[in-house]
Amino acid sequence: MLFDSAPMLISFDTGIIVNCVLSQESLGLVAKMWGQSGHKFVISSEAEDESIRKLCRTFNYQRDDAIKEVGDVIKTLKIERKVAEQIDYIEGDKLTRKYGKDEFGRDICHDPDNTIIAHVKRLEVELVLTCDGKFAGICQSEGMQTFLTYPIN
Repeated sequence: MLFDSAPMLISFDTGIIVNCVLSQESLGLVAKMWGQSGHKFVISSEAEDESIRKLCRTFNYQRDDAIKEVGDVIKTLKIERKVAEQIDYIEGDKLTRKYGKDEFGRDICHDPDNTIIAHVKRLEVELVLTCDGKFAGICQSEGMQTFLTYPIN
């Protein structure tokens, strides 16, 4: 079981970060479930940036407020920021080609998810916390465990 396992390297997707910004209850649950476990938390700079964009685009946050709120969640959960490198963009493009398009002609593994997945894979993340089933499926196909939760938004 995940909760009883040895410490792992865990990453967060944008949805988890956004949920934690929007709900103190979500932040508290994440901290309670994972914060006392000894696991090490990381976030890709791409996931951090997309969380900020989503707060601005979907929830009408001002950019400075979104940056502060996401930063506060990262600080509260003691998440280490990892900067995506050029290789992550290149590998992300390969993932887009690998997974192809859906029935509507949209990329199944699209930007920025492709770069985030490539980045956390390169970092050898063992577990990805997410509220996106498609994202979780691709992570699993790429050899990572996922913990899928439901978004509050």
